[in-house]
Amino acid sequence: MEKTTNLAKLLLVLIVFCLSSGLVWADNSPVILQISNNDEIAGNIAIELFPDDAPVTVENFLKYVNDGFYDGLVFHRVINGFIIQAGAFYPDLSYNTPTYPNIINESANGLSNLRGTLAMARIYAADSASSQFFINQDDNIGLDRAYAYDGVGYCVLGKVIDGMDLVDAIAETPTDLAWFPYYNSLMNYVPQTPVVIEQAYVRIFTADSCDLSDVPFLCAKPGEVRTYRGQGGLTRHGYVQRASYQQMLGVNCLRIDESYNPRINEESFCILAARDTRGNCWIFMLVENGQVQFKAQSLQQIIPFSTMDNSYFSLMTENYDQDEHVLPNLSAEAAEKFEDFEGETVLVIDVDDDDTETGQSYYNETMGLVLKVLDSTGDLDGDGWFLDQQPTAITISKSSFKAGKTAQSDSFSVAGIVDDLPTDEQAEPADFLSLRVGPYTVDIDLEADGWKDSDTSHSYKGSTDGTDQLTFNVSTKKNTFSIAGKKVDLFGLSYPIAVEIAIGDYHAMGLVPEQGKALPITFLSGYGDFMRVMAKNVKLKLDKKGRENADSLTVQGELALEDGFVNLNEQEVTVYWGETYGDSIPIGGLIRKGPGNKYTYKKAKDFGGTISSALFDLDKGIFKIVVKNASLGPEPDGAVEFTLQIGDFMQIVPVEL
Repeated sequence: MEKTTNLAKLLLVLIVFCLSSGLVWADNSPVILQISNNDEIAGNIAIELFPDDAPVTVENFLKYVNDGFYDGLVFHRVINGFIIQAGAFYPDLSYNTPTYPNIINESANGLSNLRGTLAMARIYAADSASSQFFINQDDNIGLDRAYAYDGVGYCVLGKVIDGMDLVDAIAETPTDLAWFPYYNSLMNYVPQTPVVIEQAYVRIFTADSCDLSDVPFLCAKPGEVRTYRGQGGLTRHGYVQRASYQQMLGVNCLRIDESYNPRINEESFCILAARDTRGNCWIFMLVENGQVQFKAQSLQQIIPFSTMDNSYFSLMTENYDQDEHVLPNLSAEAAEKFEDFEGETVLVIDVDDDDTETGQSYYNETMGLVLKVLDSTGDLDGDGWFLDQQPTAITISKSSFKAGKTAQSDSFSVAGIVDDLPTDEQAEPADFLSLRVGPYTVDIDLEADGWKDSDTSHSYKGSTDGTDQLTFNVSTKKNTFSIAGKKVDLFGLSYPIAVEIAIGDYHAMGLVPEQGKALPITFLSGYGDFMRVMAKNVKLKLDKKGRENADSLTVQGELALEDGFVNLNEQEVTVYWGETYGDSIPIGGLIRKGPGNKYTYKKAKDFGGTISSALFDLDKGIFKIVVKNASLGPEPDGAVEFTLQIGDFMQIVPVEL
């Protein structure tokens, strides 16, 4: 076995690099060999490394991997029923000179050269391994130190955990004699068609792994909300895309929720994705129409964007036929319709995968999707959606509720502000009303059921079931609205009361803790939120002498969860301040007080954490967190990111002090 292995560097180097640079890295993250052989053999081989058993060998292997040394090299020695070897030669059999010194042989680690194991190749000298490696296709215990003819053997540093079918396919590929300029001789067992390692890498994720703001078509970053208005046959339809942070498998992911508003149907879309340090985008979870299509249970199971046979991901990865499916510029008609947009690209995609109906998607490099047209004519005014450049929020500022003496005799009123309400010439904001007050829900097609409007206001008065009495007013001049209902059934008026309102494409949701109180949380347009945090009162006290672990922080604010009755005693709660501080309240630390949803925490004297106390009152929608004896410096220059994570859900809130 004369050569050295390039794969051997991946894992250890990664571990050492991560520990020294503060990267977020998950244990047992495999080395990935991306293999290609003119599409006859293609796929990934995932390798788990054994840094505890072969620390020097793994570190060396990972250095080569992280340097990109193996990228573009081939499996140059393939013996069916024995091994496949790589790590030194390009497809033309030119030599890639190792960049690090040879390493000691750790073959005495007790690991055996069994089928699927990764080992380092070497020449006759015991400590001559450098970049070349091989994968055992069969049990080859004759290569172990205990049985080797030279009494040294070959060091095992890992094993294949996924992709042995590719290993077998490579081993079975036809081979022949070939001339190696480096050795100035012919060598046997060389694949007739090169089997190339396109990439060798370890998936490393940093704190910024959730930043996919520059991914084509997606163009989303946490905190961004996009509202799409319907046109054509979807005039009163629309949907919302919301971007947020969420941790999964220890990695900061970007979460995109796409849901329809009003809820004419149950169509929805949710994806959790992250990007590693090599720029590869990975999918952690995908949910469509409420059904989980894919959910990784470990980092070994996450899948790349490029594997998704879906036009949505094709757009994001630019994985489509640019000659047939892309028109480089907007047509004159489209340019006139979207005169505010520059640099759009028109993509023609097959809607029903039957090669008959097509749709057009217009997207902008900085804005993402601009327009989707779904009808077969491709008409810009056909059925579809277009981006609302100024998503509007509803603020619910006043509310009152009154219980009647009998069923169907309760009443309520809700009022507030609709920010930047468009005029009639731009859009009609009040053509559809969707309302939920506690258990009472109603959808009103105002256009069909009758309403009155003028240049500055819209009003509606009527009944949806012949019994209830509803009135609805919206002023485009004052940007205000009010909704009142009589003779409705609120089923007992038990507080807190959840209120959800959709006026056309605009949406708000909040929780009324008790009679006479305003709703504490204002939600932006769209559905599908899981947690919303607002920091209202923040006090930071840094030690004047600059001593470590002598700073304190108090954060008070408002909080709402989609499910207001989550048991916080079963959740870990983590607090981050800027890029330097993070600490957690462990599972079981928050104690429920009384029959409601109020939880408190007080640090025990023998516990080493820095979170001194905490209060979460889900009924009132408030929280308070006190941090003491922590290092929170330096003095902030501008806004600081306060991050609250409850279980799997996370939100980052910029705080101005």
